[in-house]
Amino acid sequence: MKKPNKNIPAENPFPEKPKSEFFECECSSHALGVMSYGGEEETYLSIWQRGSGGNALGFIDKLRHCWKILRTGTPYGDEVVFSLFTLKRLADHLTQIQKKKHGK
Repeated sequence: MKKPNKNIPAENPFPEKPKSEFFECECSSHALGVMSYGGEEETYLSIWQRGSGGNALGFIDKLRHCWKILRTGTPYGDEVVFSLFTLKRLADHLTQIQKKKHGK
């Protein structure tokens, strides 16, 4: 049986660098991360939280957050994945809200 050649890199399923943007909440303790990969049609939205709603985190809470990251590999609170169709609906909805609020 032939061994795989370790000098040949595995093919990258996402040849393009992911495009990401963060939108911070006005309260400065939450953020929405938006990420899309060139090879996928879906868009990923992740919900981030800093601190505990304005209260200082105790040592045990900080340890719990670190343990979650070490255990799951995800530093964010949750993630929502949208198809292109759903993403377009969301964009249209946000555009309608903006037009109503700014009269455009």
